[in-house]
Amino acid sequence: MKRFNYPVKLAATGILLCCTAAGIRAQQTAPYDISRLKASWEVVQNHYEGKDKFLSTFTFVNTGRKDFPARGWQLYFNFVRMVKQEELPAHVKVEHINGDLYRFTPAEGFNGIAPGDSLKLGMVGDAWAVNFTDAPAGLYLVWDNAPEKGVAIKDYTIRPSTTAKQLMRYPGDKTAVITPTDIFKQN
Repeated sequence: MKRFNYPVKLAATGILLCCTAAGIRAQQTAPYDISRLKASWEVVQNHYEGKDKFLSTFTFVNTGRKDFPARGWQLYFNFVRMVKQEELPAHVKVEHINGDLYRFTPAEGFNGIAPGDSLKLGMVGDAWAVNFTDAPAGLYLVWDNAPEKGVAIKDYTIRPSTTAKQLMRYPGDKTAVITPTDIFKQN
């Protein structure tokens, strides 16, 4: 039986420690704990500006103790509606990638989100959105320093539409809210 000599054992241990440290360092490269970012989406108004389009809003709340960074990230989401590509008032760009995939990226002047603060991003889309099935889905964030891995935003809620301006799809729409009584009458 051949034994390893001491320098070989030391070299093997050093390599193992370097690999372990590199793995730990790779896990710590995220500049923000994404589990501390709370997201919601809601329809603000259908038939926005008197046209066949709608206004909806994403709200992001920083529940952490650290600033959500002003740079170095991309936030992707799927949305069945076509969204107007533009820079939003909070200095965040929304752009169409392919199919129903979109992304938010920080523009010049975006300051991040301070702890306890929130960010509202209003988007204009084609046609209308009234139901939770019309809502964006699959939100995930990709850090520029780790582009091979997306991190899902798990704390995401869709706020239900309850008012006529949220529910009425066009000026001739006669029923803004369908109640259980309406369904009973139909049946």
